[in-house]
Amino acid sequence: MIDSNFYAEVWQRARANSSLSSGYRNERAWEDFWNFFSQNYARRNEVSAATVEAIVDWLAGEGVLTEDMEALDVGCGPGAYTLPLAARVGRVVGLDSASQMLEVLEELARSRGLGDKVRTIAARWQDVDLSRDFDLVFAANTPAVNNFETLMKMGRSSRRYCCLVSFAGNCKLSLRDSLWEVVMGEPLRSAAFDIIYPFNILYHDGYRPSLKFFRYSGCHDEPVDYLVEHYTRYFRIFGKDGSDTVERIASFIKDRAEGGSCRDGMEATLGVMWWRR
Repeated sequence: MIDSNFYAEVWQRARANSSLSSGYRNERAWEDFWNFFSQNYARRNEVSAATVEAIVDWLAGEGVLTEDMEALDVGCGPGAYTLPLAARVGRVVGLDSASQMLEVLEELARSRGLGDKVRTIAARWQDVDLSRDFDLVFAANTPAVNNFETLMKMGRSSRRYCCLVSFAGNCKLSLRDSLWEVVMGEPLRSAAFDIIYPFNILYHDGYRPSLKFFRYSGCHDEPVDYLVEHYTRYFRIFGKDGSDTVERIASFIKDRAEGGSCRDGMEATLGVMWWRR
């Protein structure tokens, strides 16, 4: 029978069949990576700011955002969505397991005059109990929402609305995808973060989510030394470490560099879905 359990199982099969599956449980390496990446992640968010504002504008137009509400941003990072949300609502709590991501978020909030509207919680989503504490529970492109239970927890933590932003189809990361084949010996294939699975779970559970798609593309010129360290830490998550891996990464990046920098880009369609709890 096709029901929410069916799509929950399909979602988990997609995760199990993903090229990324070998790194799911390596939480310490992920936290190390995200902490290292925190300052640069914040800078990269400047490139995607127009898309984020368009998404926030759509949610406001849908009546999901109000000035008096308190929102929770799950897996907030350095605040790509936390800060624009804070400009529209009463208060936003950013939750993330990477402490340095939260430090960057707090600094940015103060610099933008939003310090009194943003607070943070350093924790994993699966470890906190926030039953119906928020008017809006929001999550964007985060591995924290990765199955039926973590999706349903959004509803249990909300008094009014939930919103999930994830990918619709493939997300193309130019350097990461090319390096994956060099380091891992095969093309990267993954549908683990496709919005189709949570959408169908909610639909078959009786919700009627509103869904809109947003196209995003952006490029970043990064110093070679930074990128070598970035991807060395990234592939360590998937069990690829040691001097041979570092040499492959460094050689690949240096061959594509100009003037000490290399271009890293992303192309994706984002599915933005909100629903009433």
